[in-house]
Amino acid sequence: MKDYFSPRRYWKWTRWTLIAAGVFFCVLYVQSYRNEWSAAERVDLWVYLESGVWGSLSEQSLTSYRLLEGVTAKKQTLLVTGDEMEAAAGENGEPEYRLTAEGSRAGYVRLEWQRHQYNDRKLHYFLRQWVFHDDIYESARKPFFCALALLAVLLPVAVPKDRWPQFSYEEQWQKLMDFIERRRRAAAQAKAAAHPVKPPVAAPVPPPVVAAKPPEARPAAAKKPRPRFE
Repeated sequence: MKDYFSPRRYWKWTRWTLIAAGVFFCVLYVQSYRNEWSAAERVDLWVYLESGVWGSLSEQSLTSYRLLEGVTAKKQTLLVTGDEMEAAAGENGEPEYRLTAEGSRAGYVRLEWQRHQYNDRKLHYFLRQWVFHDDIYESARKPFFCALALLAVLLPVAVPKDRWPQFSYEEQWQKLMDFIERRRRAAAQAKAAAHPVKPPVAAPVPPPVVAAKPPEARPAAAKKPRPRFE
């Protein structure tokens, strides 16, 4: 039964621990986004997410998207994938994109922003296969496990602080040591009662050996007087 007279618990430490883990995950994911993702992945990320949402609602939905495409010498426009373009700093500090050597070998002569209507589900499938290579969730695996490791370290400290404000790890450790010592003494007493130790039997003491005295130390025997004949 709930005790309405007990003080309310706001779980302050636990809440801040969860927030810290979420912020830690976002920082690691943004760091991975900036350092490991290709330029095509960064440009098409929002289109990939939006087309996935609308494509999941309807198979025939059409949406207008603005995509960065490569123009060939024959004026054909194709969606740039992989490492065919790279980011560069523009005049106003805004990011610009230019073709790489791989894009030139692919037959592109320049990059242009094009707006067309696409089938959301087909566009999402194309971006997932050719731009993100089915790896957008894999990129979140490492930040996710790092955030879980942070929770595993902080939650055992935060939850007791919220649930038992007077909780002390030193006190609990001392209680555990005292409990182990009591069990050890009880086990030793039970073992001693089950197998009493007999007192050791003293070995018989041999009689002392008197060393023989040398001839010089022996007393001279009294000589009897020699009989006289007259």
